[in-house]
Amino acid sequence: MPDESKTQVLNNTNQHKAETFLPSAFSAAQLRFENWGYRHASRKAFAVRGLNLTIEAGQRVLLLGASGIGKSTILEGAAGLIGSDIILKSDSNDKNINSSSHNVLVEDEDGGVSEGAVFVDDVPVHKARGRVGLVLQDPESQAIFQRLGDNVAFGPENMNVPRKEIWNIVDESLKEVGLDGLQLHRSTAHLSGGQMQRLALAGALAMKPSVLLLDEPTANLDPDGVEQIVSAVGKVLDDTHATMVLVEHHAQPWIDLIDRVIVLGLENSGNSGNSKNGEDSEDSKNFVHDDDIARDESAKTVIVADGTPDEVFNRKDLDFENLGIWLPDKYSDSKNRNIGRIHVEGEPDCDPSVGDGKVVLSTKNLAISHTDTPIAKNINLEFNSGQITALVGANGAGKSTLSLTLAGLIPSIEGEVVASEDLCKDLDSSDPIK
Repeated sequence: MPDESKTQVLNNTNQHKAETFLPSAFSAAQLRFENWGYRHASRKAFAVRGLNLTIEAGQRVLLLGASGIGKSTILEGAAGLIGSDIILKSDSNDKNINSSSHNVLVEDEDGGVSEGAVFVDDVPVHKARGRVGLVLQDPESQAIFQRLGDNVAFGPENMNVPRKEIWNIVDESLKEVGLDGLQLHRSTAHLSGGQMQRLALAGALAMKPSVLLLDEPTANLDPDGVEQIVSAVGKVLDDTHATMVLVEHHAQPWIDLIDRVIVLGLENSGNSGNSKNGEDSEDSKNFVHDDDIARDESAKTVIVADGTPDEVFNRKDLDFENLGIWLPDKYSDSKNRNIGRIHVEGEPDCDPSVGDGKVVLSTKNLAISHTDTPIAKNINLEFNSGQITALVGANGAGKSTLSLTLAGLIPSIEGEVVASEDLCKDLDSSDPIK
């Protein structure tokens, strides 16, 4: 790798944002990374470096890799959210020198540093933002406006869709993700975590993107919600033939949608790094793909596996469990499906299903809500010391609201939450909210 002290760094803070590229009709698009990398502000090591990857138009790709390998950074780069607007040209043949052997680093407005380039159908991604839709892992980070409907309308409005058409698109997108029963003026503060996830997806679908990027879009959903989201995405892909890139540790719900699986890793120092797109390394042991990422400042991001689901998931040289990846049922070994109880140091001796019988937290005729109208009431519960309780229910039933109320982060509408003396021995009250 070149010495970074001798590498050219350009500041991009005064550059104007590129105009959005609006195709006359949405269609699937090719997504291409050419020697692309990104280092977040104040970080020494690149989150992604030297990535060369081409995803053809219409492909449905599952992107895998250990935590910290840079999957979310790759999606943000593909959406044009990070990285520079500058595409450097050489004087001789007008080629993009970011993608050549030149190691040109460019600083963006946020203080991050990027190298290489990302293209959507040969158009720099910063000029093609209208063709790429992204759903982030944290849906609340995508809720810009207080009202539900405004968040879905934001994308089409920025794409200059005629106003009379926008609200039809909003209604259609909300229906696709199962939120059509909610009023458009409903505050996002009153949505559950699962509903926020669906809202983020609706906002992406409203743009009718040529490339749909999904960063664990079902992380906060119950099984019914997962099925509904997967079905909605599948319908959109069938109707539009859009390109999809999915980051997801649980591949089972998506297995019938994906046609390509890519596993990322880090090149070990001292390795020549000749892994190419679509070609696995001859010796995968030369690459770091364990869950514990020991990232060298100059370590390149490489592709350690690339192929159909059958080709990748049937490989025996990849430790998917260590990567934190749940194999789809038809590829997993049945003996590994039943997981016994995990013991930790200092755990209580009592049965975790009942605890030691000493109540440490209880509710009396509790009613909960973010507004003045209860979403659940007459809640009478007792939680024992050492007891493990699973709180389950459909999206929107009030699981998050109840948890926040029990923790004292929001007040109850009616009734009370009472903590034991042991639980609140350093507090002035047995009421968590006080």
